[in-house]
Amino acid sequence: MLLALLAASASAQPVSRVPPGAAAVTVMLCPRADGCAPEWRALAAHTGPLGLPLLDFDVVAAAGPGGRDRLLAVEALLGPVRAGTAQAADISGALAGLEDLPFTIAEADLFRLWLAEGANRFPSVEADRALAAAASVSLGRVTDLGTLGEGVLARYLDLAADARPTATLRVRADTPGRVFVDGRPVGEAPVTVAVAAGWHRVSVERTGRLTAWVGAVDAPDGATLDVRAVLGPDDGAAALEAAVIAARKGLPAPTASVEALRAWGRANGLTWVRFVELAPSGGVSALVEPPEERFADPDPSSPAWDLHAVYLDVPAGRLGPRGPGPAAMVVAGDPDRFRLGVSLGYLRLQELQDTDAIPAHDHVTVEIAGQLRLLPALSLDVRLGLAHSAQPYYLDEDWLDDNVYPVSVGARLGRATGGPYVAGGALVIVPYALGGQLLAGWDLAPATAWRIAPEVRAGFVDKGWLVGGTIVVSRLR
Repeated sequence: MLLALLAASASAQPVSRVPPGAAAVTVMLCPRADGCAPEWRALAAHTGPLGLPLLDFDVVAAAGPGGRDRLLAVEALLGPVRAGTAQAADISGALAGLEDLPFTIAEADLFRLWLAEGANRFPSVEADRALAAAASVSLGRVTDLGTLGEGVLARYLDLAADARPTATLRVRADTPGRVFVDGRPVGEAPVTVAVAAGWHRVSVERTGRLTAWVGAVDAPDGATLDVRAVLGPDDGAAALEAAVIAARKGLPAPTASVEALRAWGRANGLTWVRFVELAPSGGVSALVEPPEERFADPDPSSPAWDLHAVYLDVPAGRLGPRGPGPAAMVVAGDPDRFRLGVSLGYLRLQELQDTDAIPAHDHVTVEIAGQLRLLPALSLDVRLGLAHSAQPYYLDEDWLDDNVYPVSVGARLGRATGGPYVAGGALVIVPYALGGQLLAGWDLAPATAWRIAPEVRAGFVDKGWLVGGTIVVSRLR
């Protein structure tokens, strides 16, 4: 019972990411600077019974293409380099990802990274290339060199002495944006800048974006290179929110912002995203258009709420006020209508006798488990098993000493996206006993299509009682 209450409570809470297997989510916008605690509480209670995951809009902006979550990953890569504790694998990983990291990286970080690579590989051709890159991005920096070996230091100082602006980069972009060369701002595109011969990292940022266009060049001595930046969709939080608000009012949303939202939805395997905003029913509100639905607050002292919604059709790339509605999204958000799995466990069977002289009997169990989803949190649970006697010797020649076949049919309460669950149903131990059993477990989701669940069980039959535990591995269909 406790596990059932936990499952119901967890399903009504906002989540920080899209749960594995979900194909539809509800995302709440909060326009107030002081937060939207009453709206969160009311919406969570309203959507919880539907089984639709509830997210904050900031989660979308943070986890979108190159959002703040990606920036934290960049910081994790560069942290050991800044601290001087980076291992060879850390340095190689950071360098390999430089061109794929959609952010402007500071010159000091690039310098430390190439310097660490050179020291790590010295002496070799690769070390010379890394030290030359460190000298070119820093224009021959000779301060803050850290603790370099004598040979590495001498080689770097030789390369730094030749690091003079002898090449030219001409940077253009398809839209206005700030240009950075090796983390240093050099002006608005188009711009021409003199650089030292060698490796350079160019990034172009557009105002309001979370990410930048990034490219790497290797400039020969005396050469002039043309660099053209093509900035992708505007993924800034303000731009994304403005697109949703425009769509809610029936206005066309900017294509770039819709594509950024769609990219987030596709990356999370979603079909529908419903963006909602709440306003007190009957009160003064900036949301003058008719609400999609109106619902009561669980707190009797609070007002009812008007819910205004915008739908993103992820496959089609359409953002607008028309969508399937929450009922259809429940079906879309619960695609794993059927799962099939196998379990391995232990079962102790005890006969009902007037004396304690007859001990319990141990069995190893193997079961085929099928689950058919009926409602968001309710499923039909069917299990067919074999319980093989694990007794080291037989004290009594009765039914408990033989292989038996437990068959269970019942109901299971718990979310398909993972977490606690309880199940119960009729139990037949073929060919000898009738009764029932209860199970309680916890669904883990190591991958989108798979679930692993440790569980415990207990039950009674007309010839005795049973207890045990199993590990169930199942695949969503």
